[in-house]
Amino acid sequence: MRKAALYVQGRIVLADSHLEAYQKLSCEEQNKHLVSGVFDTETEEFHSELPDEHFYNKELLLTRHGNCENLEEPDTELSDFGLNEVKKLALILKNFNLKDMIGISSPMLRCLQTSLILHELLNVEFKVQSNVIETPIFLENEQQYRLQNHCGKFPQFQWENYEDLILKKETYKNFLIRTKQALQDLPRICIVVTHYGFICNLTRLALCDKKAKQIEKIPPASVTYIEKQEVKCIGWTGSNN
Repeated sequence: MRKAALYVQGRIVLADSHLEAYQKLSCEEQNKHLVSGVFDTETEEFHSELPDEHFYNKELLLTRHGNCENLEEPDTELSDFGLNEVKKLALILKNFNLKDMIGISSPMLRCLQTSLILHELLNVEFKVQSNVIETPIFLENEQQYRLQNHCGKFPQFQWENYEDLILKKETYKNFLIRTKQALQDLPRICIVVTHYGFICNLTRLALCDKKAKQIEKIPPASVTYIEKQEVKCIGWTGSNN
């Protein structure tokens, strides 16, 4: 459902009309910078005529898996270095309020291993969903890749299905459509353990391009943190930024 909305001082005020929303503001808020828009209560998306003021009312910790053992293998494991990277990342994430966080993981092995470490060290429950998987750029037009279902190795997680996943080449347009649908379906507060390309596209969709470009690098074992219009990259090896 879409509602008239005003965004002021970090909060969204909803009503049946913008006048009614304005009347809900305090005198101090009425004299602050106001952004008028429409809020979708199902997807948590704030629409505005100003491109720089479009965002989702969500707190997202978009986590890239750690360094991999074999980059030539599509469903590779984490390297020993990658495992240690993720453990360090978990220590940084302890600074967040994770009480209400829901974890979502790509079904690929490197993401599942990353998620398991976060699950064990942060006590976050994870669901495994194929809609946050990377697009299989290693496939040609007619090729397919059978991704083994790893549910037996990770019984700690909730799985959307227990069958192998058949991956096919995906056009960039379809990748964007899938990413946007995943963004809209994500819980309001969540950790998503996924891949470089998925994080790049989701960040651009969640924010205007200008704000998304503030993230220049998304290294392994890092978190792209998005809260409304704020975005920053935190917690990779060799940096405390």
